[in-house]
Amino acid sequence: FCLFCLCVCFAENEELYTSFLPGQLVPDFTLNFTDGSQYTHSLRNNQSMERIPVAIFTINATDPFSYFMLTNPESIQSFLTVDPLPKVHVFIGTNDGTNVEPFSAAIWRILSAMPQHIRTHWTQYLRFISAEVGDTVTSIMSQWPTLSRSLTVSPLTEGSPSIVTIPRLDGHFQFCNIVEWSNHSPQPPTRPYPPNGAKMLKVNGTCSASAAATSTNLKGYWAFIDLEVGFPCSVEDLAKNAVLIQNATGVVFMASRMDSLKLIGQNAFEQSGIWNGDDNQGFCSMVSYSDALKNMFSVNRNSVVNVTLTTSPQPGGIVLVDSSGRLREAGALLNPSLSILGYAAQEVEYHERLNKNLTEPALVIPVFYNAIGESASENISIPSKAILQQFNYLEIEATMTCRGMTDLDCDKWDHVHSVSMVCGTKTSNQQTLSEANVSPHEVARYITPYRRRVGHWLTPATLLFNQLDEASYCVFDLVATDNGSPWVFEMNLRARNVENEMQSLRPISQQLLFNSTVFKTFDSTYNTRPTLHVEAPTNMVGAYLRALITGHGTMEFTPSRHVFEINNGQYNVTFMDPLDQNGCAKKVSLGVEANGHGAFEFGRDGWCNGFHVPPVEIDVANHIDRNQTNLIRYHAYEYVNGEWVEPQETGGEMRLSSSIVFLVNKTTPV
Repeated sequence: FCLFCLCVCFAENEELYTSFLPGQLVPDFTLNFTDGSQYTHSLRNNQSMERIPVAIFTINATDPFSYFMLTNPESIQSFLTVDPLPKVHVFIGTNDGTNVEPFSAAIWRILSAMPQHIRTHWTQYLRFISAEVGDTVTSIMSQWPTLSRSLTVSPLTEGSPSIVTIPRLDGHFQFCNIVEWSNHSPQPPTRPYPPNGAKMLKVNGTCSASAAATSTNLKGYWAFIDLEVGFPCSVEDLAKNAVLIQNATGVVFMASRMDSLKLIGQNAFEQSGIWNGDDNQGFCSMVSYSDALKNMFSVNRNSVVNVTLTTSPQPGGIVLVDSSGRLREAGALLNPSLSILGYAAQEVEYHERLNKNLTEPALVIPVFYNAIGESASENISIPSKAILQQFNYLEIEATMTCRGMTDLDCDKWDHVHSVSMVCGTKTSNQQTLSEANVSPHEVARYITPYRRRVGHWLTPATLLFNQLDEASYCVFDLVATDNGSPWVFEMNLRARNVENEMQSLRPISQQLLFNSTVFKTFDSTYNTRPTLHVEAPTNMVGAYLRALITGHGTMEFTPSRHVFEINNGQYNVTFMDPLDQNGCAKKVSLGVEANGHGAFEFGRDGWCNGFHVPPVEIDVANHIDRNQTNLIRYHAYEYVNGEWVEPQETGGEMRLSSSIVFLVNKTTPV
């Protein structure tokens, strides 16, 4: 038996040297650090499950993207202060073994001014690689490359200087558009863009919107602005005037002779940028000062040249190794912020905690397995009431991946997966629902990620026990909307015992409340709902409101408030995350899929892409009357210019399902 195990280990180890895919075991490797310490990863380690996960980041020191990540103070701070601090080893080095000292010095210098707990944490978990990373890591990095971005400029006039190719630093996605593996890029980044090049015109640039309005119309051209001239305004203002007012397709800045490259739109929201939703418009980039580039404009007629964005794979990037020694992808490197590394570390730590939770004893009821496409229905046999009542906690386990082997095999857009449950029947209750709708019997909702495949969540569902306790069968229906690459969805119910405030109570009955089957557009019609009259069981000792609420369309980035009135009590559910540029990134430690191939980090109205929708569960027992009819009302608002106002978004939709669940003491006959 032992010999067989050894043969399997070494056979798999040997195979991995030629092909590296997510989920595979990583062969042995050793890294040496600048402080003289060493890290050895070994499959022979019998304590492999005890290992702390590792994030390895190797960079090309001459690439502007990598250089900015590791030298810009704001980029470094965003990594060092990621909250919560991940207990993951982070190793940073160069892809060719060149000196990492300038980058480590910059990080240690910023770290030295931070609070003690942050300094202590990174002193334990952060190391810098002193030499080449070795064959194993090099092989992985060569198969999981990052991108090297350049600007290629060629003359339009015969006899002009030859082609100039210079590294570029693209602006912040989505202040401007970029050619990347993003959900708004016009094409895959490894092909030159535009395919036949574009005309780029040197312009003076202006800080004045009124002056830009009377300047040359740049429609059909890219604008080139030389910052050596000096301007009293920001590059963001110059970019807005060139693109939004003068109609340029994109804008390229050349930095002053002694200046380093800046990230255009580093702290900007999409709404304040130059991209208008057209995937072939709104580009911005910056290159270092170049005499050759400057000379090319001076000798070409009308200062017009041909420009192409060229992007090619290069070894390097982020590789994650979990505590079981398996490879994990880190997601997209769209913006040059070291926070990407912090989010990747948080994500792998989240999965470590989740997998540990899944080892706890539980009664598992499989529901969906390998459900692919836009709909699925399963008739599930439910264990007896006597068995279920041995457990006081219920959760829904769901995984969302896609066909293929890597993130890039997945779809690039965020869409809704909704699961409904109706018990006591063997007949599907699936309705033909558009994506803007949900079933009144909805029990769980999920939002697909931007090209990630590691979605795995546990969603609280104890309030569903009353439906299961009285049923022999339950029908589960999945309604999903896909966009080119079908997602693979799986789901289980897990019953177990935990200590919480409801452990001595048992759900006994449920009353459906308000939903968006009819009223979904978030405009003046949304609040035209009747008051509901609900009778509570006389033996009730607890009552909870359960709701799933998410805003979409023009409500995606608009805060909303939802007021449930029960008799003379009022319960508010407020989503303010749309005002937080990092609202969803802050939830990576809770299960948001990190570093999606789009603006995953932006806060949204009750949801994040690559995440389950956490159900709203509110104790409302204090305002329930067991002896007479309870009056329940619902009213919603949106947040506009600092005030809560009636819904007015004809292009916005609110997806709502809600119910009230009554509970009794476990010792009470039911």
